[in-house]
Amino acid sequence: MSAFVVSDEHICALVSYGGIHDVRVFERDGGHVIAGNEQETAEILLAANVASVNYRYDENEPVPPIEFHFERPDERTAIEIIKACDCFDYQACERPDYRQSLAATIVEAIRENAIRAVPGYDEAPREIISQVVA
Repeated sequence: MSAFVVSDEHICALVSYGGIHDVRVFERDGGHVIAGNEQETAEILLAANVASVNYRYDENEPVPPIEFHFERPDERTAIEIIKACDCFDYQACERPDYRQSLAATIVEAIRENAIRAVPGYDEAPREIISQVVA
């Protein structure tokens, strides 16, 4: 498996979506609100991604504070955000502790919000039951 550091635009798209849609992360030790904390959130994601690549390739590239500046990009569709979350997770998952990290929790919260925004989600049944036709 290979890993790379995603683009600044990729991180900004995720963080921007989370800020616009008021995504909040709740943890045992408190919470994290993306709106108003976009720069910090972007740095958390970038640090996790860099740490993953370092772990994968046994490198020691600097982890933030790396020079990074959050800029709000054009808004992406829910499907684009879901795919971007999948890509980010794949690139950031090399460290054994990634799934328990704040970065993973943030990305999962963004993904869950985007899934609920997919057209037809609210109208779809929650449970699939068999329809016996007599």
